[in-house]
Amino acid sequence: MKRTPIAGAASALFLAATLALGGCGGDPDSISSPSSSSQPSSDSSVSSTAAPSSATTSADPTSRPDVEPFAIPDPVTGTYNGKTITMKYTVETDVKISNANLRCFHNGFAVVMNEPAIGANPEYAYVDVTGKLLHNAWYSFAYPFDDDGRALVQLKDERWVYLDKEGNTVGEAQQPDPQPPAADTSMFFTQNDLWGLMDESGRHLTEAIFSNPIDGFIDGADLALVELAQGEHRKVLIDRTGRIRATMPDDCTNAYLYAEGIMMCSYVDEKNFADTRFQLYSTDGEPMHERRFKAIGNRSDGLIPVMDNGKVGLMDEQGRMIIEPALPLDNSDHVQLCLSEGLIIGSLNGNMVFIQVSRS
Repeated sequence: MKRTPIAGAASALFLAATLALGGCGGDPDSISSPSSSSQPSSDSSVSSTAAPSSATTSADPTSRPDVEPFAIPDPVTGTYNGKTITMKYTVETDVKISNANLRCFHNGFAVVMNEPAIGANPEYAYVDVTGKLLHNAWYSFAYPFDDDGRALVQLKDERWVYLDKEGNTVGEAQQPDPQPPAADTSMFFTQNDLWGLMDESGRHLTEAIFSNPIDGFIDGADLALVELAQGEHRKVLIDRTGRIRATMPDDCTNAYLYAEGIMMCSYVDEKNFADTRFQLYSTDGEPMHERRFKAIGNRSDGLIPVMDNGKVGLMDEQGRMIIEPALPLDNSDHVQLCLSEGLIIGSLNGNMVFIQVSRS
């Protein structure tokens, strides 16, 4: 496996050539890019440093007439809480992965999933912060490393074992219990094709006034998105007593508790599921940003990675853009973004790359 730290013009040239030869299709899929009506505050200014680097490819048009020169973007910067935030590519590898199957770095390793052949099962591996695969091994399934330095994996012979950070087996394990479904509509009753809310004893808390409980109380949250049977704006958030807490957009397909006081709303295009968009709302029903992103990642020390138009940027917890989406990743149908331990792991032209997020 090849892994290449990207630093300086020579490395930038190398990566640029690699991308160009692979067919320049860098369209990151993590979250948004369009202009947002939410203006950054004075401590969240966006620096316009996304100009392409002079390190462009020199693809020979006689040998590859189909390849357009590809420019490696310079590092991009913004300001958050008085500090300069910088995003830049740091590692490029030849490991084939998908943006739809990435997880956070945890205790020095991230779990990645390969792109299986048609009819084949996916395989999972651990990658460290340098882009090196742990033990150069792939597993049938893999969980993140725990704080005790062990990780639970399923071997290809279907056995479950614990690994240490050297990739050595350090103990046998039992197959973990299946995760309970995230959606929970068990607190709803049905009557005349409508739904109502009840408590754990079965006592009705509301009449049957909902046409759709949607996903109910997801992951044990205290709020649920439901659809009223009547009214002008029917998508509402209710609490576990049945009280309406907020009105949500009519085209909000699902709503999830993103963090305390924050809901994530998804907008699914039934004619093109790949064009699903996401937006954060306060639990009072107020949008935190105007732009609907292709992907919205996790919170990490006040910053949230987002993707739009195949490029990744950062916003803060108030929905203000810190760095406009500028660094490309593959624009797959479904994108998972995670910023952890100072890194965003992603796929560019099908290859695994790392984007470093630093503060100074």
